[in-house]
Amino acid sequence: MNPLEHYGPNRGRPFVVTLEPADLITLRAKGRRNSVTARLEDVYRMILLARSNAVRLAKVREIFARQRAARERRRLQRGILAR
Repeated sequence: MNPLEHYGPNRGRPFVVTLEPADLITLRAKGRRNSVTARLEDVYRMILLARSNAVRLAKVREIFARQRAARERRRLQRGILAR
């Protein structure tokens, strides 16, 4: 499934990828003239950054879940002790 399938004026169109000299990559929606060009080095760097952000986000979500569970345990303990 295309992640941008429901986004923008090119929704539902597949991408055409062109590798060009000088380590460039060009993307465009099939049947469209507008294209976007980037250096392969920049694309690689963006992929690594997205991957590291996903790992960090998972760790932060895990920390928040532990904190939420600890707050809930403390809340329940206060309720039991108050009776």
